Amino acid sequence: MLILNAGVFGLPYVVTENDLEMTFQVNHLSHFYLTKLLYDLLVSSAPSRVVVVSSESHRFPKIHMVEDVTEDSLSLPKDKYSDMNAYNISKLCNNLFSLHLNKLLAGKKVTSNSLHPGSCISTNLQRNWWLYRVVFFIVRPFTKSKQQGAATTVYCATHSDLEEIGGMYFNNCCPCQPSKESMDEQLAEKLWTVSDTILQDRLARLTSI
Repeated sequence: MLILNAGVFGLPYVVTENDLEMTFQVNHLSHFYLTKLLYDLLVSSAPSRVVVVSSESHRFPKIHMVEDVTEDSLSLPKDKYSDMNAYNISKLCNNLFSLHLNKLLAGKKVTSNSLHPGSCISTNLQRNWWLYRVVFFIVRPFTKSKQQGAATTVYCATHSDLEEIGGMYFNNCCPCQPSKESMDEQLAEKLWTVSDTILQDRLARLTSI
């Protein structure tokens, strides 16, 4: 199984050495690249599963049509950047990535699902800005523990009920209706194409150094 759970949140505007906005690169493109590297292994070790840790924040980006999916709309330039919007976009990317990956894996006994782990879990995601740390401290009694937050991830990765189930979104160990954009196969395919173009461009830059 492959569990994709890398994530950052609440960053100031940061551009990576690959000339990409940090939240997009860490939360989505790194998962995309790792999965491509492991794709053949996932297929050869079938039955296997890919689990993508997303968030309910996927519901908020203003990405509705295929034309909205561009490098600049995913890896935000500084004049359009807000930390929350960057995070929301990356979480929509997680859902769309999982949806299209599951389509590509059809018939190979490998599935992909995405999930919401829970609100304001006690992790290090909030370490990047003092205001988030204050808010997390206030609401912490009403949130999930790390163990509770991991439950849906473990469920999607291991439960026998999901042996041949893919392309879905889960919350609290149950199937959940995601945003309509998350179910748009054309958006998912466009994201895959744009992500691959970005990845190949950055890899080419590295090899030319």
